[in-house]
Amino acid sequence: MLRVAFERAAEACTEDLANVGASAPQVMLQRLESGTAGNLLGAHDGKSIVGVLHASGWSARVLVIADRNAVFAIVETMLGGDGSQPAYAVGRQLSRIERRVAATLFERVARALETAFAGIADTPFGVEATEECIDFDVFAGPNNSVVVAVLRLEVSGRGGELTVAVARAAINPLRHALGRIPRKEEPAADPQWSQQMQNEVTRAHVRLTAVLDERMGLLGEVAGFKVGQVVELNATAHGRLRLECDGEKLVWCHLGKMHGKYALRVDEPIDPEQEFLNEMLSS
Repeated sequence: MLRVAFERAAEACTEDLANVGASAPQVMLQRLESGTAGNLLGAHDGKSIVGVLHASGWSARVLVIADRNAVFAIVETMLGGDGSQPAYAVGRQLSRIERRVAATLFERVARALETAFAGIADTPFGVEATEECIDFDVFAGPNNSVVVAVLRLEVSGRGGELTVAVARAAINPLRHALGRIPRKEEPAADPQWSQQMQNEVTRAHVRLTAVLDERMGLLGEVAGFKVGQVVELNATAHGRLRLECDGEKLVWCHLGKMHGKYALRVDEPIDPEQEFLNEMLSS
């Protein structure tokens, strides 16, 4: 479920960023990694901007790291850029405005994470600080194990990476919830197709057979039937008839007339189990 949650977070973040500029950014989960904080995050230290999120429901802090390319791409699209100009990649410290844009981005990621983990491992996420260096004390040191989700942010043909890191010790208490196998979502029913199917089925022509009575006979007797011969039955016109369709017993009926034609009035449905018992008792 951890992968499912981060995939949901990417989708929620994409929806939240849809109106930041003329072009809508897309956020996609690239991979999940597990290892020590120093090995997985060391390359970002001093080269990216870091948001410290507090996940109060987990009693933990989560880092969201945006590399310079991701920040520049968001700033450009907010200022009306359409990707026609070369990507900005000057090696300098981020400006105050760029840091504020990054802080706003971290707030949206926090909302996306809160939405994504709802129903799985619920917790609110809040942005506590924005830093230019990674505080490894969040993970109790660079040698402690972390789980990292790498998200790709793209807009107008350019973009960068957003890295979400959480200490393994913080999610270990959640392993029961996160270890569940995600259920496959059932495909949504098409109401128009369902209505069409119902209309076609209810308009289908079927042959109904009304059975007044049955009696056993010998094959020789049946073979000797002649035109005009009278076959006596035990039933009367006042008895019930059995209505069948393709040999399947459906309902009990009474015989009558309507508009000069024989008609059947439904009395009650036939219980197959009860009929089976009746046949067993009568045999």
